[in-house]
Amino acid sequence: MAKKPLAQNELPFFITARTALLLGRESISSPVVAVLELVKNSYDADAKSVTVRFRKASTPEGTIEILDDGHGMGWEDIETKWMVIGTDNKLREPISPGGRIRVGDKGIGRFALDRLASQVILETTPKPAERGPAEPTYRMAIDWDGFVNTTKALHEIPQPIRVLQRQEKSGTHLLLRGLRDSWTRREYVRLYRNLVVLVPPFESKLKGFNIRFDCDEARDLSGRIRSPMAKAALFKMRAKLDENKQVRISITTRDGLPGGRLRPFKRYRRTWQELFDIPEDQPVQPQCGPLEFELYFYLRASSALKGTGITVTQLREFLGIYGGVRIYRDGFRVKPYGDPGGAGDWLGLNARRVTHPAGVTSGSRWVIAENQVAASVFISRQTNPDLRDQTNREGLFDNQALRDMRSFVLKCIEVFETDRQQYERSKLGPEPPTVEEVLEEAEQDIIEGIDRFGEVLVTQTDSPQKTVLADALDQFREAQVERFEAVRTTYQAEQQEIVNKHQLLQNLATVGIAASSMGHEVLEASRKVMYVVKQLGDHIASLTLLFDDKVEQYMKRLYRYSQIIYSISNFALRHTGRDKRRRDKVNVNSLIQELHKETLQEICTTNEADITLKLGDVPDIYAFPYEIESIVVNFVTNSLAAFRRGRIPMANRHIQIETRHNESDRQLQIIARDSGPGIPKGDTERIFGIYSTKVDDEGRPIGTGLGLAIVKDIVDSHKGSIEVKEHGNVLPGAEFIVTLPVPRKRGRRKGRGNGK
Repeated sequence: MAKKPLAQNELPFFITARTALLLGRESISSPVVAVLELVKNSYDADAKSVTVRFRKASTPEGTIEILDDGHGMGWEDIETKWMVIGTDNKLREPISPGGRIRVGDKGIGRFALDRLASQVILETTPKPAERGPAEPTYRMAIDWDGFVNTTKALHEIPQPIRVLQRQEKSGTHLLLRGLRDSWTRREYVRLYRNLVVLVPPFESKLKGFNIRFDCDEARDLSGRIRSPMAKAALFKMRAKLDENKQVRISITTRDGLPGGRLRPFKRYRRTWQELFDIPEDQPVQPQCGPLEFELYFYLRASSALKGTGITVTQLREFLGIYGGVRIYRDGFRVKPYGDPGGAGDWLGLNARRVTHPAGVTSGSRWVIAENQVAASVFISRQTNPDLRDQTNREGLFDNQALRDMRSFVLKCIEVFETDRQQYERSKLGPEPPTVEEVLEEAEQDIIEGIDRFGEVLVTQTDSPQKTVLADALDQFREAQVERFEAVRTTYQAEQQEIVNKHQLLQNLATVGIAASSMGHEVLEASRKVMYVVKQLGDHIASLTLLFDDKVEQYMKRLYRYSQIIYSISNFALRHTGRDKRRRDKVNVNSLIQELHKETLQEICTTNEADITLKLGDVPDIYAFPYEIESIVVNFVTNSLAAFRRGRIPMANRHIQIETRHNESDRQLQIIARDSGPGIPKGDTERIFGIYSTKVDDEGRPIGTGLGLAIVKDIVDSHKGSIEVKEHGNVLPGAEFIVTLPVPRKRGRRKGRGNGK
């Protein structure tokens, strides 16, 4: 046993170079978040403009560049700030030389570079000093992988720096090579949308700060990031909580006014106590500091956009980017608040809407939907020190300050909801009659007309013709009564079916929202389980006396089950994204391939079935991405259920998804076939009805009975068709052929150069 040196009574911590890996690659959740951190650093450097440039980033030779025109870094800045991990200079100097409130405060933003790439070249030119000669340009090349496979301390790996001839303008240029991620269209779009909402969408708190996106693989997204106008909003609300806990709320509207002009709607001045109806003898002080809240409410209808020059399509695209309630601190966005679904819906607007689905003029409570508002909460680091970032930069710590801010924002939204519902109700005249009332009135009118005709007929002289007319009139009267009764019965049955379907869809939506809200936690937990199981397996394997085939089998099962949970959680979360709920040009093959890779293969393997894709050369169509995914997922899950129901041996469980293009008829086909028991004769029409489902051995229904009904609704909405074969020719089981029309090719519209 080693002895303690007699002259040494203290020991320092030893930080290995691998710390760089832990701080960068493993603590920053995604490459998108890493890029955002670097843009924020440019803002802190008083840059007026920053360019985010991608070149062939989908390939191994790809590069990323971040270029800004800020104050750059001199030798002292590089030595005492950039090269010091966890420096507190932004805490000691929260205001930049240009007067900006600095965004970063942890001193580890530079490790976002390690998350993005293995190599980085930093070239920086400091702003000239007021006195003395201007410093030169400095260049530093860093190989992050050199920090990993070494036992050296971090300070024992020096980084070479070159002194160059001074560039004309100050600023910093970062060149990243050896990218750790292969960027796809999906990541470009995600980054673009995050850059768009990095600054407040309506009234920029960052005057003089512009972001430019330059991507050779996404030319349509390239250009200056511009915030859209707010003139399409029907209502605008501003709320402010000041340092004295006084609340001011101001609501304006353009309803009934031409040209997008606004008029005052409601104004309130309250104390915190009054806003929440807290008795004066129970003083409560919020833990959050001063803040501002802006909400823009939209009606997604052409009638509500008249005079704005904005189309419904443009509004939907706008809300697809800005919809929800975001948080901005010192002018920059705090993620993930405002992201679609999960933790992004931090106010629970979706859950509130499901609980209260009534219309604004109904007698029930009306609440806003997430896709009707674009809102922002503005806070400052100086006045809200308790609203702190989590270490991974993905949210704020859940403390009383955050809960108080959430309560305040929700209360302001409730104030708006109450005022608008009262306003819309006041505009209504008498309520329109119901269908039952219209039928009742029509029946009475016809019967009264027949009776009046009969009264006239009685006054006529008796004759054979009079007798015939009287008998015919009686028969006509009875026929009309029966007809109205039949119409009424049919209408009531259809209404009941609609109510049943609505209730079921509402229940499913509630379950989906609940699953989505917990999905992020399940996803993260399953990811950790997979890691722990792998580590545990490696550890047990080292204990040769304990490790046997049975243990290895159990470990593989544990890892497999965690993979399944991860796959299902990821699938559910992806379906909550707004990009899935926007009709756009889509490639069916790409959607199916992505779905197969991320979900279908996992589900089929779990059910001991194999799935193959036979994808032809098909053109793009216009659809909601979730529609294509819903069609394929329903077919696959029906096949898996058929395998279990028909007790098909595991070796014979086969599913095939095929796509075809009939160019002459301008049709695209999605064909799903399996090796199951097929469809019973005569059931091919029944299976598309709502609640049509199979039962188990005890006569209990299996599933919701909505799957194929939803598929048919989707196909009908595209004016397509579904052909069903009880037994296919390629595989012996059921075969479904979905045929969708392919739109004619359209010429490029003028004025749509960059897609913004």
